[in-house]
Formats: sequence, C-alpha cells, structure tokens
Amino acid sequence: MTFNNDMRNEQTKTAMATSHDDAPSRKRMPLHARRSAPHLPYVWKLIVAVTIAMILVLVGTIGGVAWWRMSRQNPHDPYRQFQTTSVKPANSTSEGALPAYTPAEYNHKAPTVEIYVDFLCPTCGELSRRLDPTLLKMQRARQINLQFHLINFLDSATTKHYSTRSASALAMSPIASMPSSASTAAKSET
Repeated sequence: MTFNNDMRNEQTKTAMATSHDDAPSRKRMPLHARRSAPHLPYVWKLIVAVTIAMILVLVGTIGGVAWWRMSRQNPHDPYRQFQTTSVKPANSTSEGALPAYTPAEYNHKAPTVEIYVDFLCPTCGELSRRLDPTLLKMQRARQINLQFHLINFLDSATTKHYSTRSASALAMSPIASMPSSASTAAKSET
C-alpha cells in the first residue's frame, strides 16, 4: 500500500509542477480533486457559445422571414391581376399600358417607347415635364409609339393610396379613352 500512496503523491507533485494554471488554489489541489472541480473557463466558453448560437438563430430567423416575404411577391402579379380584371381602360394594351395613340395611328415600323410613371414620384414628374412635349411631337409625327404605364410604387408612402387612386382616375377618365390628338388638345385646355 505504501508504494501506491507514494506513487499517487509523486503524480500529484508532477501534475502540480507542470500545471500552467495560475490560480494558486487549484495548484494546491491534488490531481483527483482538480478533475472533479468545476472548470470556470469551460462554463464561460459554454455560455458564450450558447449566446452566439442564439444570436445566429435569431438572425437566421429574421433573414428567413424577410426572404420568404419577398419571394412571395411575384413581379408578374400586377400583369396577372390586370388580365383577370373585368373593367379595363378602353384603350389599354394587353400589358395594361395606356397608349398615346389610336389603333389607326400605330406605326408598325416605329419603336415603342414605354414610360412608367407614379403620380406621387417627384422624379417622374420632372421627367414628364422635360420629355413629354418632345415625345408627344414624335408620336404625332409617327416616329415613335408612346405608351404610359401607370404604377403605384409610392403607395406605401401615403395612407390613402394616392398613387393607385390617381392612376385609376386617369385610366378611367374620358381623356384616356380619346384619340391622342383629341386628348392632347383636352389636356392643353385644362
């Protein structure tokens, strides 16, 4: 028995001498007691790992929900909605555009210029003020086929859906149903 106790004491001394732990209380503990003692650095590592895992799960969940919501929005949805609508503007194209020409004025050899406009958009208004006179002259000269797509990407900026209401009012107005020369004259009178 003495041999085993001497061996244990030697192992304890060797372990204490080679230990890199700076805590003096742990250096004084025998080897078998140190193995069963709670390891404070291990607990902190576990807490940090669990916290990081929870943050990653939270970020992944938020990102997944955002991706799911965006993937549900089909960019062709307005086109499909227009195709299934029973009441449409009289002169609208199959894509929902309002042409600035009558079917008789359409030039098959001329390019079609499509303008997308939101009535709440200040940049759209500036573009319209600068380009419309030139584009309408080109349309009357049958150099281009001009079409307007009324869109509502700024509806979320208002609580009363101004873009949708103003586009609907124009699309269903008598001016939108007139031939381009008559509608240009009517617009210039107002």
